[in-house]
Amino acid sequence: MEDELSISEDYDNYADRQQTLLWKAVEAGQEDTARSLLRHDFIRINEIDYEGRTLLLLAVGLGHTNIVECLLDRHDIDVNLQDGNHNLPLNEAAGNGHEAISSLLLEKDDIGVNLEDGDKRTPLIKAASNGHGAIVRQLLERNDIKVNLGNDEGDTPLVVAAWNGHETVVSLLLGRTDIQPNARGESGITPLYTAAAEGHNIVVGLLLERDDIELNVKTSSDETPLFAAANNGHESVTKLLLSRDGIELNVNCHGDTPLSAALDRGHKVVSELLLYQEGNELEHNGSIDRGYFLLSKALDRGLQDIASKILIAKISRNVEIPIGRSPLSWAAERNKTDQVRTILRIDTVDPNLRDAQGRTPLSRAAECDSISVVSLLLESGRIDVNNGDLDRRTPLSIAADAQNYAVVSILVTRDTVTLHSLVREGNLSSVEILLDNRYDINTKNGVGQSSLHVAVDNNRFDIAMRLLSRGANVNAEDHSSTTPLCLAVQQKRRDFAELLLDYSASTKGITFHGWRSLYEEFSPQYTLRITEKASGSRRVDFLSRNNLLANEPEAGRQLFLLPDYQTWSFAILKSLNTTTTMYTESPDLQDAMQMKCYHCYTGQTAGAYAVAYFPILQLDLSKGKITWEGCGVGWSMGKLGQDSGSVQYFSMLQESGIPDDGYELFQQLLAEATSKWLEFCIQFEDHLSHVRLDQLKSQGKRPETISHLAENALHIAQLRRALQGQVRSAEEFNTDLGQLHGGNKEQRAFEYIHRFADIRQQLQILDETIRDLLQFEFAWASINEAHKSTSLAISMKRLSWITFIFLPAMFAASLFGMNVDILENNPDWRWVVVF
Repeated sequence: MEDELSISEDYDNYADRQQTLLWKAVEAGQEDTARSLLRHDFIRINEIDYEGRTLLLLAVGLGHTNIVECLLDRHDIDVNLQDGNHNLPLNEAAGNGHEAISSLLLEKDDIGVNLEDGDKRTPLIKAASNGHGAIVRQLLERNDIKVNLGNDEGDTPLVVAAWNGHETVVSLLLGRTDIQPNARGESGITPLYTAAAEGHNIVVGLLLERDDIELNVKTSSDETPLFAAANNGHESVTKLLLSRDGIELNVNCHGDTPLSAALDRGHKVVSELLLYQEGNELEHNGSIDRGYFLLSKALDRGLQDIASKILIAKISRNVEIPIGRSPLSWAAERNKTDQVRTILRIDTVDPNLRDAQGRTPLSRAAECDSISVVSLLLESGRIDVNNGDLDRRTPLSIAADAQNYAVVSILVTRDTVTLHSLVREGNLSSVEILLDNRYDINTKNGVGQSSLHVAVDNNRFDIAMRLLSRGANVNAEDHSSTTPLCLAVQQKRRDFAELLLDYSASTKGITFHGWRSLYEEFSPQYTLRITEKASGSRRVDFLSRNNLLANEPEAGRQLFLLPDYQTWSFAILKSLNTTTTMYTESPDLQDAMQMKCYHCYTGQTAGAYAVAYFPILQLDLSKGKITWEGCGVGWSMGKLGQDSGSVQYFSMLQESGIPDDGYELFQQLLAEATSKWLEFCIQFEDHLSHVRLDQLKSQGKRPETISHLAENALHIAQLRRALQGQVRSAEEFNTDLGQLHGGNKEQRAFEYIHRFADIRQQLQILDETIRDLLQFEFAWASINEAHKSTSLAISMKRLSWITFIFLPAMFAASLFGMNVDILENNPDWRWVVVF
């Protein structure tokens, strides 16, 4: 037994040594040794060594045809056995171009011609990919070959052959009747696309010879064969494709066409081929203006000839350019005068179109100091000089920041917004540049504000000083009639207000209350004095009563706004040096019957004053009580007959503008009187509305209503008399002033008096309303009295029934315990029948 085991071990060792020798012989290509060893049955012909190799694949890989032949002689060899890397013998032979080995393998009946290796590639795909035409021919001779079987990406043998430009292989494959020339893989790549993309013009020609070839098939990235050829600059392939009928030139591929792709890559010859092709769409196409897009690309790539040809094609629309820059913007920035001129010839090109950075062509040119381009753009007549970039900077502000003075001098004559924006930003240096170049300092913006308004509004004090020193209109009004001084007072900027007053700013439109809010530290009992010097500058002061009329050196005209009637009367009487009596308590109806007017003339000075009385409605629970309030104005003047104007004005009005003369102050009083009377009429009308509501609720059951309405009617009658007296007094005062001072100024005052007199129409309406209410109240009272009379008659009738019927019945009913309510309306008559 031990001898037998020893013999067995020796045999196994011997077999292993022979197997090893075979591996070495196959690898070395030693045919004789291999044949000798292969005769032994113990040889493991399908063994996979520790490196994952098989004997057959090792011989195929090394191209040892004679060894392969020896191995194939073994009847037990597996010709489809994969090695450790999933390689197959036929696939390796086809891929490496081993024609003889491939032929030997194909003679085996059990060879798998369509098997895929570890890379999912068949023998035909590997041979076609590497251009091994002879092996492809061998494979195609097999009846069981699948010529359209693709790899793991779905690419067929024809696709890979076309991709690599293997003309012979392509021709062989196209010779098969079962070939699919338009087969596509997962990415949608066809043989024609791959050949066109790689520039294999012969392969493209072979494919185009087929009648069933599809010319415009798109890949998954939406690209056609023509697009691929144009994008890669393949001139010959582009020509071949363009020669075929039905080729599409304007297929959108992510916003691109074959022509735009060629332009984008700078392929001049291909671009020209496509540009001149009939049917190339240069006009608007979908959401993209094709021609303008193409022009932009041509200019950006420096293809000037093509750009000019595109312009000749009358590109006519404007859109956002995908590359971010319009042709005009590009040319303007680079000072390309000829190109700018050419582009501007297109009537519908918008020269104000912003690029992706939010810049306009004019701002690009202004920044680069392109004087000729700026001039060209302005000459076109379609440029909006005020059109800013997305950061709101205008071409002029950009030129000023860059200190491009020549461009600034061109733009200042047309720009109307930049000064305002620079003031708003506080850019004093650029403001100076604009003013040095004669920018219109008083230009107004969309709401009528001047640059001085903007300086005040944005608290730019230094700029406001510079604008005023440069001659800015200190009294410019915006659309709401607001001056810079009004704005300063509204925003409580005292430093601006005093600066503007130094430059003779008018105080018109600013109220007494407005000045008080600006100078809050002064008591409400103080008088406001506005002084205008001979130089025109003005000053605002608040004075106590003790130093109210203190002399002011170099004072010209002065306006005193007094807080109450007592202070005003003190000031005007002292100024006129008169002892005229004025009321100090609340005026009554007798005072209000006329406008208190006075004028004097001493030969050296003249003065006058007027007091108007306004009705004030003070309401209690059900009736209105009227009180009166006086408002006075007065003035002292120089010699009569000299047009020197008034010197001092004393006013209880809110208006702080120094009037031109006494007539103007008198007109302000008349306007105030008209306003106050109208305000009273509105309040009185509202009061009567409440009376009407109370009347409807009470239904004539309040006896005091008639007396209240009668009292209101009396008020209206008194108001009419007072109004008539004040109008008459105003007319007489105006006439006297006209006679003393001459001229025709009194005619303007008469217009104010007539408007004041028109208040009587409002009083007439109130009077009619009261009459209507009285009639209505009388009607309610009559109805109530009628109801009372009817009720009395019914009561007498009931008393008769009680006396003659129900008392006896009640007595009888009490005997039987019956309950009868004799006071009930219409008692039950059945009880009468019983008795």
